[in-house]
Amino acid sequence: MNRTVLGAVAAAVAVTLAAGDVVGAQEPPPPGPKFQPAWLHGRQVEIGVDTPGPDGPTGPADDRRDITIYLVGPIDEAAPQDAGGRFPLPPEAGGGEIVVPVHDTVLQRGVRERSPADCFGAYVLAGPRATPESVTTRTDANGSGLALVSRFRFGRLSLATNSAPAIKLGLMMGLLQLDDSIGYGGTCWVSRMGGGATSG
Repeated sequence: MNRTVLGAVAAAVAVTLAAGDVVGAQEPPPPGPKFQPAWLHGRQVEIGVDTPGPDGPTGPADDRRDITIYLVGPIDEAAPQDAGGRFPLPPEAGGGEIVVPVHDTVLQRGVRERSPADCFGAYVLAGPRATPESVTTRTDANGSGLALVSRFRFGRLSLATNSAPAIKLGLMMGLLQLDDSIGYGGTCWVSRMGGGATSG
């Protein structure tokens, strides 16, 4: 696969990381950074995402750290951070469409704008030891077939998947697992700190 096609594929999957609050058949977002709400250590922040393309990064760089952007089920089902949608893939990427599930976004760690990171997306799904009583998922309204996890039980506690430490704990317990098929989504950084943490 040549660089042009790789860039087209990367730009298409990057839509998953910066889709915006839209539903239905949509055009990919224009070039340049996109800003969206996300979670960092259980607190709401705003992040910038610069997706691959002529005006953005062409791929991961050795001088940038790699971090994961987790896509989880909405912590507040009545107010998801991103409504997702259906987006066409360019012909050079094989055509068809990519379906972005309704989701919240969780940043693995804080990164400043002057030193952005290379970001790789991962869906947070129920793991091999999950049961309907131990994890909370939702059927995706956009028809992606993904059931993203929003909460899981740790003893008597119900923990939200809105922080990397909570997600890592769920992975260690076998209640969660990652699907990292999204791949490279461009560079990202925290553009603005937000409000308080949610409970539990």
